[in-house]
Amino acid sequence: MSKRRFITRNKLALIAFIAFDNALYSQSSDQQDTIKALAAETTRHSVLTYVQRYIDDENKVVGYSGTLYLHIESVTLHGCDLQINVVVQDKYSEVAQKQEPAGKRAFLEEQRSFTYRYTYQLNLMNVESLQADSPIGRPNQLQNYTGATCEEDKFCNLQWLRIKTAKPAIKETRTLNGLLDFDQTVDTITIPITSHEIALQSAAYLQDIAATCH
Repeated sequence: MSKRRFITRNKLALIAFIAFDNALYSQSSDQQDTIKALAAETTRHSVLTYVQRYIDDENKVVGYSGTLYLHIESVTLHGCDLQINVVVQDKYSEVAQKQEPAGKRAFLEEQRSFTYRYTYQLNLMNVESLQADSPIGRPNQLQNYTGATCEEDKFCNLQWLRIKTAKPAIKETRTLNGLLDFDQTVDTITIPITSHEIALQSAAYLQDIAATCH
């Protein structure tokens, strides 16, 4: 082999190594940015202070007032394996009308608390296409049919990071007060985020990492 061919092959090998090294650096940078953006959310909460009233089947007034706390408990990204843990706490008082003898009315108040824990697991290497965006909307605990209104936002809307895959590829596990309530593979999840800017940044980073992993 001539010296010239040897030098040319060495140059090609060096170029390939630099390109590979830059790809790794880019992925590592995106991972760090994603972790940094979402990890900051573990120190913050999304909060909704709500009230709702309705007439039950017995024509009695039932009212609720409570507070909903939502936050990311932890997030890990090892290579292409992503796991996000979310906690939602619903603490409220239920006031129900009770009919007393002689036509008198009384109201009974009961304190309640529910804790939902969500675990989302996703291997980005196995995802053909991933979409992430930043919608606003009500949490599942306060859907439209409840008629709830909130102090922080009249319509009880919050900022979310939504992750979608072309096929069910996200392992979702949910417990309610410590008991397993849901365990399936889904194609869409929503993560509570405290600001639109962070939701946009996280969506962009996740899409970049998914493209690199795939």
